[in-house]
Amino acid sequence: MEICLLSMLALSAPMQDAPDAAQLLQMAEQCRASIATAHIEWSREKVDKQGKRSTRLYTSRIANEERIYVHRGDESGVIARGPDGQPLSGGIVLGTRPIQALTTADRFWTHQSGSIRAEVRPLVPGKHGAPDVRSLGMTAAYTPAGVSEALATDQSRTRLVEEDGMPVITIENGNQSTRLWIDPSRGYSPVRVARVDDGKIQYESRSELQQYDGVWYPAVVRFYRTSFRDGKEPFEIIRVHGAAFNQPGQPRSFRPEDIGIEPGVNILHFNDLGQELNILFWDGARLISPDEFGEREKAGELRVSPAVQAELARLEAERARREEKMAAFAADPTLLQPSTQRTLTAWEKYVLDFIERYELNTEQAEKARSILKECQETAATHIARHKGEFEALEKEYAALDRTNTPEKAQRREERRGELFKPLDDIFEKELKPRLEKLPTRAQRAAVEKRGGKTEPERK
Repeated sequence: MEICLLSMLALSAPMQDAPDAAQLLQMAEQCRASIATAHIEWSREKVDKQGKRSTRLYTSRIANEERIYVHRGDESGVIARGPDGQPLSGGIVLGTRPIQALTTADRFWTHQSGSIRAEVRPLVPGKHGAPDVRSLGMTAAYTPAGVSEALATDQSRTRLVEEDGMPVITIENGNQSTRLWIDPSRGYSPVRVARVDDGKIQYESRSELQQYDGVWYPAVVRFYRTSFRDGKEPFEIIRVHGAAFNQPGQPRSFRPEDIGIEPGVNILHFNDLGQELNILFWDGARLISPDEFGEREKAGELRVSPAVQAELARLEAERARREEKMAAFAADPTLLQPSTQRTLTAWEKYVLDFIERYELNTEQAEKARSILKECQETAATHIARHKGEFEALEKEYAALDRTNTPEKAQRREERRGELFKPLDDIFEKELKPRLEKLPTRAQRAAVEKRGGKTEPERK
């Protein structure tokens, strides 16, 4: 806080020593940059053109230049929902588990709480990284960038005026300009920021400031744009529900363990171009190869963490339940009936097995379920169109008796083939090929290395 206090003293000098625009921007940056450590609970509410509101909850933690960002989902705690609107369930991706991200000096890590899989890639400024919320309210539109990047400008193109006793800085950039209304009495924080194109405001933010542990910081930021209700109502609102800054007990650095990456978690490794490289393991101190992890585990030097063991047990129990359910179908004498419902249930199992086998991430799993829903809808249209024929065929299978003859059986199987061929085509030519486009090369390589089949069995 010393830097910010010095800045305030400097700007309390007589008018003839009043700071210029560049100095004001520097003071604003220094006051926010004085936040060395932080824990912030916040939410982001968006409004679409139809007026529908959606809110997402987040936690941000700061340890100097290292940051943790936790996406806690909507107000019901749901991160991802399936096509039916229900939280994703089953397999490695669960819709009720928070997603965490960690930015360190040179890497960007992501991990869903409790998962046995995580991702890591080199830190690419401006492309990857957990948001730096120290810059909240300092730009006309929300940005994950840090304070310095958010205020980066050619200081030779700035000018300063006063409106209603408040300094207003204008930063020129061709036909565009940014205007910042600075409040010197509250940490030199902007209370309003506007982006102007050809003389008209296109984007704007307005902040309500509050003091947290001696630091002035937005409690609410409302974002406007001209294309949304003529800029008269906010299309996005960020609310801070609690903040603690520069506290003695707050960590000065973070490790992968702080986002739940424990020994035994397998990590998909990407390069700086976003291309997957290989699968690695975290041993509690560094990334190692699967072979090294296996050798050290066998030698007793490493142990899979209890949390990872519990998750592996959950996945195995879930797999066993699905197998038990399918075994029950197989033991049912009515299996001879060509049930359309059983066909669609088998598709669901195929997709769940696919998600689990390749350890698809949340986005991939959502796409897989969306593909399933589209294929089921196409199948449902065919079933509805031939409802009477399907019902007659199922009744005929259910009434099999001693009068059944080879000729009748052949005719029945021919009718069954004609009715079910479109369903088989949807599965073979739509569902399977579209799913096969989802896994990355590294995910496929991991399946092959485990000795597993690259395609689930259809039951």
